[in-house]
Amino acid sequence: MVRIRHITTSAACLILALQTVTAGNDNYPYGSRNAGMAGLGVMMADFWSVSHNQAGLGFYRHLSIGAHHENRYFLKEFNLHALSMTIPAGNATIGTGFGYFGFSDYNETRLGLGIGKAFHEKLAAGVQVDFLHIHSYERSMNSSALVAEAGVLAMPVPNLWIGFHVYNPTGSRHSGL
Repeated sequence: MVRIRHITTSAACLILALQTVTAGNDNYPYGSRNAGMAGLGVMMADFWSVSHNQAGLGFYRHLSIGAHHENRYFLKEFNLHALSMTIPAGNATIGTGFGYFGFSDYNETRLGLGIGKAFHEKLAAGVQVDFLHIHSYERSMNSSALVAEAGVLAMPVPNLWIGFHVYNPTGSRHSGL
């Protein structure tokens, strides 16, 4: 009995230790397909790869412009807006994206420029640089940071995608926080 309790407690501690914890300037997911797939955009090669996994841009070879709007909990304070554009360039695709979360008294802005390239019909990689900005009227604060992103996307066998995405591997912090 004591051994089962010990194993259960150890398993619970391990699960809690592996959880990701973030606060502010989240890497907000854009696009209805990503939302419908429970946020699994890391393994998708589509237009919104510019915000999920830039490697997906390597498999997406279209000139596109798109917009996203989300009204969370029917509160204007939780509105999320995004604009993105992709441009095929030689054997790569360039993507740019703009995201705005919040309202006039508190908001988070993200502006990114990335590129994705397919190295093989089953392997692609991508990188991106983002400029992040937080504005808080109540705290009289404006804060900015530069953040890097990178990703790899592979399809080792038909209909099986494996994706890997790293957001802010350098641990960039906002100035003024």
